[in-house]
Amino acid sequence: MLLAPRRNSPSNRIFFVWETLAKTATMDGMLLNYLLLGLVILTLGVLLYLIALQCIFLWPTLFGAVFVPSKEAQIRTMLALAKATPGERIVDLGSGDGTVLFAVAQEGLDVEGLEMNPILVKRSLRKANALGLQERISVQRKNFFHIDFSEYDVILLYGITYIMNKLERKLRKELKPGARVISNHFQFPNWQPEREENDVRMYRMNPPAS
Repeated sequence: MLLAPRRNSPSNRIFFVWETLAKTATMDGMLLNYLLLGLVILTLGVLLYLIALQCIFLWPTLFGAVFVPSKEAQIRTMLALAKATPGERIVDLGSGDGTVLFAVAQEGLDVEGLEMNPILVKRSLRKANALGLQERISVQRKNFFHIDFSEYDVILLYGITYIMNKLERKLRKELKPGARVISNHFQFPNWQPEREENDVRMYRMNPPAS
């Protein structure tokens, strides 16, 4: 007659140890797989976030320029050259985070901003509210090449070289006589500035020659 091995026999203890090790290895393997899967998902999430962030900030370059804030000294020069007065219609092309808009509004003037980047539009509007300037500032998420400039008196801009030729043609076609264009740093290729100071240029739309 065959006898069943005792529970505490060496063979049972060895089997129990191997069984425990196998279960532990399986659990460790599953845990490792879950950790690796989580790491992959986290990495993909970070990459997608960075790609989305880059798209938000670089998409406007297809239509204009990367946002670079104007320096305070140059903003003061822009306002001095513009000599804007209450009642004139003023617009900042590519208004970014609203730095120029705030400076204009703090002079007691109404001003509009055109900006393609939705994050910068929201940021500038929030700051305008925080500064109590919301009644004087409006910002639209628009491509300024799709805007009719015929009703504007003062154009403020900090553009970039490759848009200046196209923008010059548009402004000279649409602006009314006496309108001023104030450009920070970048020059129009075929339009002579009336004044130049601190790397800021003022162009005036003169009446057509009779």
